[in-house]
Amino acid sequence: MKHGTDNFAWKQVARSMALAEQEGRCAYCRTRLTQADATADHVIPRKRRGSDRSDNIVAACGPCNSAKGHMSAARFKKAVKAREGGFAIQLAWLRRSINLATDRAVRNIERACR
Repeated sequence: MKHGTDNFAWKQVARSMALAEQEGRCAYCRTRLTQADATADHVIPRKRRGSDRSDNIVAACGPCNSAKGHMSAARFKKAVKAREGGFAIQLAWLRRSINLATDRAVRNIERACR
């Protein structure tokens, strides 16, 4: 893979594709994202020999991407669900809980309006 602007442009495309597949939500906390807010996160970090291929890229909000650091996506998701870790992981758990509860409430309201 080339470095520099070609790599940057490719990563933007991978991030956009991931964001569309994730229905505009952070892969970890489910916060709604725009193209401007979304970051490209490596499911398996490059530090752990993860690739830059599109199947290893998800769209994430900045706080989740920073909190995840060099963890794998599976490890980070487990930490968020169990609230294991520092303040940033606690906040990711809180954002996820609020977003899931909001989604459930919207579905219930939509069902009641039919």
